[in-house]
Amino acid sequence: MGKERILAHLASCLVTEEAFEAAMRNDYPEFLRIRSETLHRRVLELAGLDFLS
Repeated sequence: MGKERILAHLASCLVTEEAFEAAMRNDYPEFLRIRSETLHRRVLELAGLDFLS
């Protein structure tokens, strides 16, 4: 798989390129921070509260 295809698949799982890069650096705390921010933004969008962020 090429990088673009991997990133497209990860995006469908709400994993950003920035989070992926942190994972590839073995920086798990940074990966978790970025991932939690992504999930939080998505939850706010789904709840119709994205205007709060």
